[in-house]
Amino acid sequence: MLKAAFSELVTAAGSGSPPDCAWERKVRPVRLRCPACKPRTILARDYADRKLLLVEDDLFNQEITLIILQEIWPVVDLAEDGLQAVERVKGKRYDLILMDMQMPRMDGLDATRQIRTLPNGSGVPVVAMTGNAFVEDRNRCYDAGMNDFLTKPVKPGDLFEVILKWIRR
Repeated sequence: MLKAAFSELVTAAGSGSPPDCAWERKVRPVRLRCPACKPRTILARDYADRKLLLVEDDLFNQEITLIILQEIWPVVDLAEDGLQAVERVKGKRYDLILMDMQMPRMDGLDATRQIRTLPNGSGVPVVAMTGNAFVEDRNRCYDAGMNDFLTKPVKPGDLFEVILKWIRR
């Protein structure tokens, strides 16, 4: 009975003539996103044991980024400039490095070049996090050996999406 009524409604709606019922409304396709499929959920479920290094000189950016990251990773190593980043990678293997571009003593580009020469740094994904949004800056990051690029201010969802993309490899 219900199937027949639905068929009549669809037929009437598709015929160009007004339907017989007053409650007809257009149905739009709904795209549901599974909460279990969100990058943050996947990272927390499957990758919470991974080791991350945040390389950032600005105290405010450090604090904000650490708050976001520590939702999943309670311990995130921090380097305040490129020199510290290189030293940290010499002593420890990381699963992902988030790298600022402009820092004192050694910038993110030079740090990435040096990290790429280290045994622990040749294959680790390095993601630029910078306020520089120009195509030239993006290309300089890729030329230095970085794998991806995020523009500050970084939205948590975008950050988790990029981390998931590279940490899965």
